[in-house]
Amino acid sequence: MKGNERQLDLRIRRTHKLLWEALFELMTQPKQKYSAITINQICERAMVHRTTFYQHFEDKNALLEFGLKQTQEDALTVPLLDRLTKPFQVTEQFLRHKEIGKIIESQMDDEQFINFMTHQTREMKKQENEELQRLCKNHTIPSELIIEFHSGVLTTLSAWWLKNRKEVSAKDMDQYFHAMINQDIFQFEKE
Repeated sequence: MKGNERQLDLRIRRTHKLLWEALFELMTQPKQKYSAITINQICERAMVHRTTFYQHFEDKNALLEFGLKQTQEDALTVPLLDRLTKPFQVTEQFLRHKEIGKIIESQMDDEQFINFMTHQTREMKKQENEELQRLCKNHTIPSELIIEFHSGVLTTLSAWWLKNRKEVSAKDMDQYFHAMINQDIFQFEKE
């Protein structure tokens, strides 16, 4: 790599770091909702010009996605069997990450943030697609349907659990999850 290219790479990484840190600081301030944070606020805190922001990110969602990607990659290193059998305990470990835990604690009342995280969770679950396809290949149900069901259910239940996790432990939530997907919970009459 030439000296100029490496210098450019360092400047890009520095800009990304400054913008992510600014968004993180804003999101973890008391009573600061993600939906109310502006690009101007992020740029002021990062001491980066607004046009520079848009050279690197489309919007604040793209910046948030960038910041969360590093921790998401950590989550995907957890063995698939653990992610499938103990999804809430794995999520709880993920929430112990100092940045993610702080952000989620600060933003649980912001609907825009919850919608963003729901989308991100669903996308992360879909990334498991190849691994799940291998496990689903002997079913009569199409594997795509199984994957959509699994990612949808976990995404929805994760959003509920994050709001109620003081009352329901991750271990209990894993047990409830397995009970719901493995039993006829509605007990319809058999004809």
